[in-house]
Amino acid sequence: MSLKLEVVTPLGRKLEVMTEQVTAPGVVGEFGVLEGHRPGVVLLGGGLLRYDNGGVLAIRGGVAEISATGVIILADDAQVVDKGEAKRAEAIRLAAEAQLASAEYLDDAALQQALTDLRYASALVGGH
Repeated sequence: MSLKLEVVTPLGRKLEVMTEQVTAPGVVGEFGVLEGHRPGVVLLGGGLLRYDNGGVLAIRGGVAEISATGVIILADDAQVVDKGEAKRAEAIRLAAEAQLASAEYLDDAALQQALTDLRYASALVGGH
C-alpha cells in the first residue's frame, strides 16, 4: 500500500504522486509520515520535502494535512531543487538576513518567516 502525496501552492498543483513515505520540514523540525499515520495538521517551515525514489522539493512554509492514506501539503511556495535557482535563493537569503539584522524587534510571526525563508533559500539549491 502507498500514500498519496499532493503539493499545492497558490499558483496551483506542483506534485501528485503515490509514495511509501514522506519527510517534510515542520517548524520545529523534520517529521516523517508512513501509511497508517495518525491524522493531524502540521505547520511547515522551510526546507526539503522528500519522498520515494529520491524525490525532493524545496518547501517554503504552509501546512501539511496528514491522514492514514495520504499527505496534502498546502505550501506558500514549492520548487524543484535546482542549482539554477541560485540567484533567486540568494535574493531570498539576503532579504531574510537583512530583516533579522536590521529589526529592533521581530514578533514571533516575523521571526519565524525570516527563519523559514533562510531554510527555503538553502533548500532551493540542494542544501539542508
